[in-house]
Amino acid sequence: EIEKNGAKLVFVNSDYQNTPEGKLFYAVKGAFAGYEREKFRERSQRGKLEMLRKGMIINDSHVYGYDFDKETRSYQANPIEAQNVKEIFRLYLDMRIGVPKLTNWLNAHTEQYPPPNGRTWSISTIHDILRREMYTGKFYSHKIYHARTGLKAEKKIIRPKNEWVEMSCPAIISREV
Repeated sequence: EIEKNGAKLVFVNSDYQNTPEGKLFYAVKGAFAGYEREKFRERSQRGKLEMLRKGMIINDSHVYGYDFDKETRSYQANPIEAQNVKEIFRLYLDMRIGVPKLTNWLNAHTEQYPPPNGRTWSISTIHDILRREMYTGKFYSHKIYHARTGLKAEKKIIRPKNEWVEMSCPAIISREV
């Protein structure tokens, strides 16, 4: 294809012969590179899964209310943010108002309840806090995987529940709340 369009294919690491043998060598080299890429991916996934099963967190998700400890690969409750999370749940239950009104109320009281980004509370942040099971001290990793749907496109697919890995962290609210 390259030569048909008037360009010349040049390899930096090796010679390429435009012969049947050269094409075979190039194809075999590509097949081995693809094989090694898949083996590397498989070994990485196996290592990450083993870490998860030992209770170690792979990536910091920057969850409001927690700080990530790189040494122990675990979450620790952030005292100020954890208190705000408790208050958000308390206010939501006591005031019996929707998330937009709660967000407005929190934004009117930012001195008492400073928002995560230092500017304002957003509806999506409050909604995420109220839906996050992690605040009860339990959450799951290995729930989602990314499947390629195109050259630069992918979609998230939820794994079967028996593949999820249960993780623990300090509880900020009770399960009942």
